[in-house]
Parts: sequence; C-alpha cells; structure tokens
Amino acid sequence: MTGATGFIGSNLVAALRHQGWAVVCVVRRPVKSHDPGIVCVTGDLLEVESMNYARSEVGEIDVLFHLGAMLPAREPAFERSLFLMANTFGAIRLLQTAINMGIPSIVYASGVSIIGKPEVIPITEDHPIHPVDPYQVSKLCAELYCQRVSQIEHKQIVSLRITSPYGQGMSPFTVLSRFAQQAIRSEDIFLYGTGNRRQNFVHVSDVVFACLLAAKAKLSGVYNVAGSASISMRELAELVVRLAPGSRSRVRSSGSPDPQDDYRWEVDLTRSESRLGYRPMLLFEEGLTQYIESLQSGARPNRWWSPL
Repeated sequence: MTGATGFIGSNLVAALRHQGWAVVCVVRRPVKSHDPGIVCVTGDLLEVESMNYARSEVGEIDVLFHLGAMLPAREPAFERSLFLMANTFGAIRLLQTAINMGIPSIVYASGVSIIGKPEVIPITEDHPIHPVDPYQVSKLCAELYCQRVSQIEHKQIVSLRITSPYGQGMSPFTVLSRFAQQAIRSEDIFLYGTGNRRQNFVHVSDVVFACLLAAKAKLSGVYNVAGSASISMRELAELVVRLAPGSRSRVRSSGSPDPQDDYRWEVDLTRSESRLGYRPMLLFEEGLTQYIESLQSGARPNRWWSPL
C-alpha cells in the first residue's frame, strides 16, 4: 500500500488489520510500526527506481492499494512537472512492479476532481473530462494508464473517483475543518462568493469501505465514491454552527469572489452501488457531529505508526 501514513491510508491499514490482513506499507521516510502485522519498505513516487521491489522483500501480495500522491500545496511552489513525475510516472512504475510480481488485484485512488468543472448533473463516471490544473492532469493520466493495463494484462484494476473525504485526522486546512474549528471557537465564518458552491463530502470510513469492496470485486473500471448528498458552503457553515455546542459564530460574506461559485458536485453512485455494492453508510450530519466532537475533545487519531 502506498499512502499508508496518510489520512485515508491510516484508516485503511487499521481496517485491514482488523480483518486479519498482513499489510506491507510503502513509506517515503522510515517509520516505526506498532503492529508486527505491518511491514514497511521505503519508496518515493518522485524516485521511480525506488518503487521496484522483489518478492523476497514484501512476500506474496494479494492486492495493491495505490493511495499515495503529490497533492496541491496551499502555496503552490512546485514545478508542474513534479505532479507528472510523482502521480503519473510513479504510478506507472508501481503498476509495472505489480505486474512483475503477479499481484492479481489493484485499487487506485483517483478523484472526481479530475473532470475539471462539472458540466452535466449528476456526475457519472462517463462525465466529460477537462482537467484544469497539473494535479488533475497527473491523476487522470494514471487513471487512464490503469485502464490500459487492465485491458492488456487482464488485471483487475479498480479506480475509485473519491470526492472530498472528511473525518478525524483530516487536514486542518480543508474548508470543512476550517469551518468546524471557527464554530468551536465562536469565530465568524466568512463565505466566498454567494456561498452556493455545492460540495460532496464522504466520511473516511465510507472511503475505506469502498476500498475493501474494490479489493474483493472481480471486476475493473472506474467508480465514484461519494457521500449521499451534496451541501452548499452556506449550508455547511450554518450546520457546523448548529452542531458545535454553544457556538456564537455568525455566517457572513467575505466580499471576495469564489472562482467555483457555480460548481455543483452532485455525484451519481448508480454504477458503484450496482456493481461494487457501495453505498455510503454514515449520514453527513452524524459524521460531522463526530468530527466536531473529536476536535473539541482534542482526541488524536489512532495511528499504526510513529516517526523514527
């Protein structure tokens, strides 16, 4: 598994261990595992030669979860080519290693954002694709390569187009996390644009559920992974204020435009439900309540690893 120390990866490792799987984690920097059922090997998506492993190093692998990626920075200072190197060429090297090792099943974490601006509502897996930044291009290229490898090598490769994951341990810099923290502190929440941009949030436990379904499915292809419904930024701000006990936050306009004010991330899950058996299990309000409670309590997410 790549991305095993990340938000989704840490939760997936815990779920796999709970089910009795032994897990091999590819990590950029050495870490200490708290579980003897977890083996770590080093590898860097930016150094493709480091992603070549022998069976003697990792043992028999039943499924490869490729969750690792270079993500857009809050202050974009990366060379654009680095996204292609890590997210495309790194994925290609990893897939080639999986083929050489005879790994029968591969699950690739893609994202709904690769389509660019939503044009057709609801968003199905057949939505037109017009990526607008280097990150989206790099993830799309890897997804297309997965499809090609699946056809040529007759491999079971599932690409999951995940919407915005949330839950305990998520990045504090996402809009959902920022709103929740402001509501807890009774700070005013400022909206960009009209606040009508609609986003679909999916709880990390549902993403893990989808990954496990994909690993066991005897099929290939692209599948959406999302929550049950979208929510506008204004509705989200009002909801976190209502759910944060005693919050005195007000929802106000920032006066600044939102470049994505007219975006509507209404995601169709028909294919995922009928073929994968995926349906989000946690209602958004319930998951958001749990997240706010975790912030208020200062609880730290359970991790299988610690830095060396």
